[in-house]
Amino acid sequence: MSIRKKTPPILKRLGVDAALFVSSMDTLLEQFGTAVGEPEVLRMHCTLRRLRSMPGVRCHVFFDAA
Repeated sequence: MSIRKKTPPILKRLGVDAALFVSSMDTLLEQFGTAVGEPEVLRMHCTLRRLRSMPGVRCHVFFDAA
């Protein structure tokens, strides 16, 4: 299933200002590192990027728990 061509961009549909969104995401990633999400997503991120650690996250904790 694809998004119809007539569908407005997601930020417009949500009523979110694009510049504010980008600014907020920059701040979020500065505070939380290179990834934000559920433990399984962070585990996958570490695996794909071959990381042993990320700012604010100890990847080995995820691997030990799996």
